[in-house]
Amino acid sequence: PNAINRPARFGPIWNGAVGGVDPYISDVFDTTIANQDRFAGGGHGGGGRRGGGGGRHGGHEGYYHVKFERSEFCGACHDVTNPVTVLNPLDKWVGGFPIERTYTEWSNSRYADRIDPATGRTQANFDPAFKRDCQTCHMQQDFGQPGTTQTLYNNGRSIAPLRGVVGFRGPVRDALYTHHFVGGNAYVTNLLGATVDTGGGGRHGGGGSSGAVQPYPVLSSASFTSASSGSKFHWAYYNSTGTGTPTHHSRMAWDRLRNSVSLDLSAAVTANAGDTVGISTLTVTNDGSGHNFPTGFPEGRISWVAVRAFDTATGAELDIHDSVWDRTSTGVGYFTTEEMVDPNFPGCDWSVRAGSPDPYARIMRAVATLGDGCPTLALAYATAVNIVTNDDGVPIDASGVAIDRNNPRGIPQYVDVDGDGDLFDDSFLIDTRLSPLPLAAAVADLSDRYSVIIPANAVGPIAVTAAMYYQSLEAIIAEEFLGNLANTDLDQESAAYLADPANAPLPVLEPCVLKGLCDGGRTPSTEPAVVEGAPPVPMEVKSWVINLAADNVAPSVTETYPANGASSVYSNFVAKVTFNEPVTGVDNRTFTLVDSRGLAVPAFVDQIGDGTWALFAHDIFLRTGSTYTARLAAGICDFSNNCSNAAVSWSFQTATSLTNGRGDTSVPLGFATGQSAALASTSAPATTTTVATTTTSRSRHGRRR
Repeated sequence: PNAINRPARFGPIWNGAVGGVDPYISDVFDTTIANQDRFAGGGHGGGGRRGGGGGRHGGHEGYYHVKFERSEFCGACHDVTNPVTVLNPLDKWVGGFPIERTYTEWSNSRYADRIDPATGRTQANFDPAFKRDCQTCHMQQDFGQPGTTQTLYNNGRSIAPLRGVVGFRGPVRDALYTHHFVGGNAYVTNLLGATVDTGGGGRHGGGGSSGAVQPYPVLSSASFTSASSGSKFHWAYYNSTGTGTPTHHSRMAWDRLRNSVSLDLSAAVTANAGDTVGISTLTVTNDGSGHNFPTGFPEGRISWVAVRAFDTATGAELDIHDSVWDRTSTGVGYFTTEEMVDPNFPGCDWSVRAGSPDPYARIMRAVATLGDGCPTLALAYATAVNIVTNDDGVPIDASGVAIDRNNPRGIPQYVDVDGDGDLFDDSFLIDTRLSPLPLAAAVADLSDRYSVIIPANAVGPIAVTAAMYYQSLEAIIAEEFLGNLANTDLDQESAAYLADPANAPLPVLEPCVLKGLCDGGRTPSTEPAVVEGAPPVPMEVKSWVINLAADNVAPSVTETYPANGASSVYSNFVAKVTFNEPVTGVDNRTFTLVDSRGLAVPAFVDQIGDGTWALFAHDIFLRTGSTYTARLAAGICDFSNNCSNAAVSWSFQTATSLTNGRGDTSVPLGFATGQSAALASTSAPATTTTVATTTTSRSRHGRRR
């Protein structure tokens, strides 16, 4: 507090001005923004200024510091080092292990470079289109605004900041910072809710009290939740009632993940049955986040690239050859169906659990070691492979002094083994995460690694899909550290326990997507597609088509969701449309949603599966008991430029309550053969409207953000 009252001590890093222009924030957003009078309104108690909405409505004293809007503020917690210099079970010193380096990752990225205020010179990677701090991504996310570096710009220029009300009935701010703080992880919030939600009514139901995590009503009206039952943000908590309906947090996490990386895919345009066709271009680039992807705690976060191919005429899935492993399999990147030895760590007797990502896929993760060249989950005892030590194996500082009780503040030294400018990736046994740009490791280049084996009896066209998936907590971590919390096989195991508690089976991890097994009693029509551990989220999906013969047939819709005429649909539905082959031209102009008044619902549109595209409404929860109509325009083209000549529309009604309803959050794999029975089986067929036949020349790479 004394230091806070002496701003002169800190020089220009303090911004106590009222009125005028805020130079730093104006510079970040490329928009003139006034200094904001956050604290006017007099003292609180003993003369301190009150924060939170201009002083009138704040519930505490508060002081404004310019570093609140700088990444340096976040660095205090988001660089995590094990400080304890002790011996682990292998007699290796563990002090100095860099558990997390999210802030350092940012500081090494293109987003950290500025114009040096001391010299006026431009730093090496400075680009006015990429000036972003942690806060201008993670606190500029809102409903309909994912807030990644892919979405904070328009034609290379930064968009204006969010603007809105701060506090309860507070003033409107020209630069509104939301408090969602959503990353890519929605699983932990589910666990938090599940541990305290008693299923009571309270403000979310009819009478009684609920143990659900309560919001802070004095936050922005666009923050995590709202105390007002009339607000569209009232239900912005992670649902844990067992109905399976995804909520604001999980959807916002998915919005962010879908805008975090870019994926490119291409191969030959034509081939013959019996050929083996190489995938000439397959790259993943971390161009949407200002740190590694994945980042944060290294034990469980994992991402990987799946590759699969289908004969769209027969629906048969084809084999893929992987030249790195010299291995052929039916698709790459599915979940394992049984425990298996991890081929990435030969000689270590290290296994992956059933329900884990394919260990032969290109995986992005960091794996620690105790010092024996093998993986460990005991991060507290992990040793940094590249840490500089003395002859006794004790870490030393830059002066060569041992870091021990006599030198507890010594800074460990690390060796950049691979010379890539990142000291801390070499601390792990392996670190295959994507660095932020402009580092070379921001790109995973899998070009020419995979080949599609086309059988002699193939009909074609052949559809190739590459998909990037993310899992915030993989199976081995969920099983090791969460135990029963990781298990969702409640129907089956509850019955077994009641019948014979002594011999009831232990909790198991079973994936319900990506060709995995499903729990007893679980169906994708009633619960989101999940893995017991954390949902595998499709982040980026790209398709390519290899023609075996001339293709003169336009693509057709094989399935829509919700079904035409459906009722009692979850009000946070994700509308989906599935095609019989890969297509181009599906975006928020051609795939739209309107309400009962005919008003367009703002939404994102993204490819989420081989032939499936999804519409994500910005508001997430739409009106209950209301009719909505999804529309797909004519002119959707395949990769041979055959375009549909009929528009498709389907209408449905949302449930009358947020907690009741039904839905389907599954993502179909592959392609149905012919016009799908799914449409015929709905309560009413989707409506088609024929228009003039369209022929359009489109890039074979499909859409680009």
